[in-house]
Amino acid sequence: MAFGKNKFIAVILAVMVAVTWSFPVFAEDAPKADAGGDKGAVVNEEPAKEEAPEAEPKPEPAEEPSAEPEDEPEAEPAEKPSSDEEQAASDNASAPADAEPSNTKRVKTMGAETTPESAEEETTLENGTYKPDKVEFTGGSGRVTFTCEKVIVVNKKATAVFQVNTDNVTHAYMGKTTSREENPSLYDPKTGKTGEDVYTFGKRQVSVPVVLNKTKDFSGRTNAMSAASRWISYTYTITLSPEATPISESTEIPENPASQPEEGEGTDPTDPTEPADPTKPTKPTKPTNPTNPKDKQKLTQGTWKVKATTKREMFYLYPKDKDPAWVILKVNKNKTMTATITLSGMGYDYVYMGTPAQARSAGKSKWIKAKIVNGYYTFTVPVKALDKKLAITPHSYKYEHDGDPTTDPWRPNKWIIFYSKGAVKVKSGAKIKTGIRKQSELEKAREVKKTWEDAKNKGTSRVDNSTVLKDGVYKPDQYRWSGGSGRLAYIKCVKVTVKGGKAFATLEFSSSKYDSLRANGQVYSKQGGGNSRFTIPVKLNANNTIIGRTTAMSMPHWVEYKVYIGIAGATAGKDGKTKGGKLVDTNKLTDEAPLLIGLENTGKTDIKYAKLFRIYQYEQGITLVCIDQYDGTGLYKKPKKEDQKKADAGDTAAEVKIEYDEEGKPIAKSANEFTDELYQNNVVNYLIAPADVELPAGIEKDCIIIRKPVESTLAVNEEAADMISQLGCEDALEDAEEYGTYDKPDFKKIVLNKTDLVVLPSEALPARLTKKSTDEEKQAAEEKTAILQKLQMRYSSLAVPVIVGRSADEASKIANAEWIKVYGAIYGKEKAAGELFDKYVKDYSKDNKKEKADHEKE
Repeated sequence: MAFGKNKFIAVILAVMVAVTWSFPVFAEDAPKADAGGDKGAVVNEEPAKEEAPEAEPKPEPAEEPSAEPEDEPEAEPAEKPSSDEEQAASDNASAPADAEPSNTKRVKTMGAETTPESAEEETTLENGTYKPDKVEFTGGSGRVTFTCEKVIVVNKKATAVFQVNTDNVTHAYMGKTTSREENPSLYDPKTGKTGEDVYTFGKRQVSVPVVLNKTKDFSGRTNAMSAASRWISYTYTITLSPEATPISESTEIPENPASQPEEGEGTDPTDPTEPADPTKPTKPTKPTNPTNPKDKQKLTQGTWKVKATTKREMFYLYPKDKDPAWVILKVNKNKTMTATITLSGMGYDYVYMGTPAQARSAGKSKWIKAKIVNGYYTFTVPVKALDKKLAITPHSYKYEHDGDPTTDPWRPNKWIIFYSKGAVKVKSGAKIKTGIRKQSELEKAREVKKTWEDAKNKGTSRVDNSTVLKDGVYKPDQYRWSGGSGRLAYIKCVKVTVKGGKAFATLEFSSSKYDSLRANGQVYSKQGGGNSRFTIPVKLNANNTIIGRTTAMSMPHWVEYKVYIGIAGATAGKDGKTKGGKLVDTNKLTDEAPLLIGLENTGKTDIKYAKLFRIYQYEQGITLVCIDQYDGTGLYKKPKKEDQKKADAGDTAAEVKIEYDEEGKPIAKSANEFTDELYQNNVVNYLIAPADVELPAGIEKDCIIIRKPVESTLAVNEEAADMISQLGCEDALEDAEEYGTYDKPDFKKIVLNKTDLVVLPSEALPARLTKKSTDEEKQAAEEKTAILQKLQMRYSSLAVPVIVGRSADEASKIANAEWIKVYGAIYGKEKAAGELFDKYVKDYSKDNKKEKADHEKE
């Protein structure tokens, strides 16, 4: 009984095997790739049906090859195709009319374990370019790593751009192979032919169709292994929310290079870049223009006015609001044709009738240069056919000159159709009337050109981003940025990543309009959506120059900034102690040296008697003078408990506090506004630095900068003028009487004489108010405060630092005299100031003793 049962099972298995081998499954043929060899969306495949005897189609006269896009409407086959072809045509006909055509060369691909599903599922995302929420790759040995930074969605189909870390990976098959061995049906190294769903890497990246939010198989071909281990299996998972917002409206998919025979191999004459066989059926497409290309009209020799249309994505005929638009077409005696087209924009300086790859290989002599007529750019181009989509590639001037080698100036996926229907014969030499372009538009175009020319020569130097920090992610101890015009609210340092002993900073701009960043001698592209983020190599504990390109204005502009990122112990030979990121306290004077970003304290000046200032020394001959302008005056502002608590604890914030408006948007501040705020502190801090010393970026947000030597001083303060003269710097003093009163100075004269310092008298400060102060005293204090703040703002706008000399407010004459040390620090006369003060103290002591002795005698 058992034997009979086994025999029965064996018979059943034999029948199943026989049935399986009687129904071979092959991929249907599909249109070939264009001359560029790019791969597009994969045609949906139906389960294979029973094969019928093939009917040999009758050949049609072959048309002359033309450089036309893949979605060009094709003529119907003259004869009924074979059953396989009929099935393919049926499948194509059932697809949506606006679906993207496949330009993948279809060949019979054997050795595939799984049917590629990358094109079988659609996404609900709108057309555009997206930054994935999360990307995971698995498989292989771990030495080859893949990344994916963007996904392009076109007509509900997703294409991802995969990057790989090695040149050894040459191809990607979007499925799982049954064997790791070299497989000519996937890729033939002798001929360069690729199989179905196989895509070629170029410059370590490839564009491939993908399914989102699912784990899918793909295989990579490597040259680093033997022929027995060419194809390695991997999986990808690209997570992208259905509610995601595109980071760009662009649907341009990076071109994949055409596969070539590997070095030392022969070339097959039937290269896949040959034009598609016109006898093969192709998927019909829906014309995008209301004019029906099937309604044709025969044009004889002469000049004609015909209608034309383009893809209308950053490539418009004049006028932009008319589609189709009129152009001039000339039919020559030998039946060749040329057309003179006029563009509405001014961004393209050349065009080529063909693909970007064909334009590059043709050479500049074959490019068609713009001819400017009445301010409009016109091109006379050859026309190979009417009523068909013809590939036309414009050349962007700005992308040619932006200095970014990754930006292709040849803009892809453009086409044009010239319609014969409705053509009107005109006189030879006829032109399309455009009028004269406005001068303002021409000036704008010239400014764009100049901007990009300037940007070409404006770059950054390579930085040494090596560090002794261990690999990991860090938060800066110190961070500041500076530069720009004040339109940017902030540049944040999100994090610092150390990998392999190299430091990389992730910077975030408060705007989403920065699309490129120059740093480290290279150009970096914006990452993801939302505010602009860039990850760049940086030198820690030093200034780094970055130049961002913003598109927020009427034309792209490059704006230069500096960032300083400090991390304790990042540099070899340093003690690793934190040097702070902010002044310790702007509410009250302290005897401890303030912690300044990027500057190491080297000492302080001994102040024995004065109570209203402090002086500290830092590296590179830099001095910090802190002046108390609230003690005993009506300017005192009680600090917030939170701020004072941080100050007392010596807190050194990594960034300047960002303020937001009532709508939650960050408030941008100019350099003048930061300076104005510094004057409103109880303690005003002045950083005095030699003119040739580069200061850490953003330190002007903590201190008012005075550059040495100070050569023109307006001292509306007699005691200050006297002390400056005692130091031997009377040549730097202006005649104060010629400038008017302190509260109504002659600003025109200040500008003409290039005044670089103003010293106000202590009477500029309002008197301190008490509970017993009268209304008149309160009003007088308010008026003085308003005048002082107005003066400080005006001087700030002129970039002239202003000091209130408070020597007269000290409690004693000897403390008053000690203010000479302030002016000694400003004029680089510290030694002379110290000697003069010591002499004064000695003389003062003698006089006091004499007065005391005389008094005792009496």
